[in-house]
Amino acid sequence: MKINLPLAPSQNQLLRMHWAKRKRIQKDFEWSIVQQVGNRNSALRGVHVTITRKSVGVEPDPDNLTASAKLILDALQRTNVIKDDSPQYISLTVKWERAKKRIEQGTAVTIKKWDLDKVQDGR
Repeated sequence: MKINLPLAPSQNQLLRMHWAKRKRIQKDFEWSIVQQVGNRNSALRGVHVTITRKSVGVEPDPDNLTASAKLILDALQRTNVIKDDSPQYISLTVKWERAKKRIEQGTAVTIKKWDLDKVQDGR
């Protein structure tokens, strides 16, 4: 499953942001997710979530990059796409790619079921 979202705020932006604005951004993420995947009756469990932040400028610090996943993971839970964001239900990779232009900025979310055979075999 692939979901395209607006550029997620970094940790520095989240720390300086008013709580009402943060809530509004999360609601926008939720609405965008529902538009792309529809209303879900059952949440996914045992999935790998890859969040790719595409932005211009310098590469964010690892802590800023990881924190930018917070609102997205919360929105995925609230829209019933994933059961929970705990390690019991998901594994997570957060990465960054450089966008050439501001208009190309955004956040790509990819969700894949765990391949338990590979996990158990250690591959």
